[in-house]
Amino acid sequence: MVRTLCGSCMEETCLLKEQGSISFNLKGEAYSVEGPLHRCEHCGEIIVDEFYEDLRHQAYEKYRADKGLVSAAEMKKIRTSYGNMSQVLFAKALGVGAATIARYELGYIPSKAYSDLIKRCQDPAFFEEVAEQQRAKMSPGDFRTIISAVRKRQEAVPAYWFPCTPVPIQTIFQKRRSFELDVLALIDNRARQYERDEIQKRPSLPPVTEGLLRFDSGKCA
Repeated sequence: MVRTLCGSCMEETCLLKEQGSISFNLKGEAYSVEGPLHRCEHCGEIIVDEFYEDLRHQAYEKYRADKGLVSAAEMKKIRTSYGNMSQVLFAKALGVGAATIARYELGYIPSKAYSDLIKRCQDPAFFEEVAEQQRAKMSPGDFRTIISAVRKRQEAVPAYWFPCTPVPIQTIFQKRRSFELDVLALIDNRARQYERDEIQKRPSLPPVTEGLLRFDSGKCA
């Protein structure tokens, strides 16, 4: 059995694993999560280890979802949609430290301002504007790499929209044109069918007899 030092009672203890609940105070609000954890066999306190960290990050994600903040997974998805851009380059484009991006992607809670900024970076045009504002704070090579990644994103459907490989814009236009032609053909067929139905609904006239078409030549004279 694994033994470790308890940080609360400072006694060497066995790790007693159990399924439990723990509450975290996040910015003045309590968020409870459940999962496996270890307790000290002497004082009963929860051991701060990988189980504790997993529960803490679960609480962070609950807080993010509750407050409408960008999640760690969403943030990484946005960053890597730009040609798998590194955390360092992404941080330079935003004008923040690389450690800040790393912490947020590990699950730490960003501020509302940072969260909104990162969400808006899903738009390549906005992300390019932000990078342009930080241009003086980075090397020319880093700036060219960032802009190159942005331009490549603009040439394809954003990767975070679909769980598939980005589709070239030209292919989308071709499929859109094909769809428009199909719709026009459908409308034309419906119009023709409607016209045929209307003709069939018209009341049929009685046959004109030959006698009605005869003229009395004597009376007409």
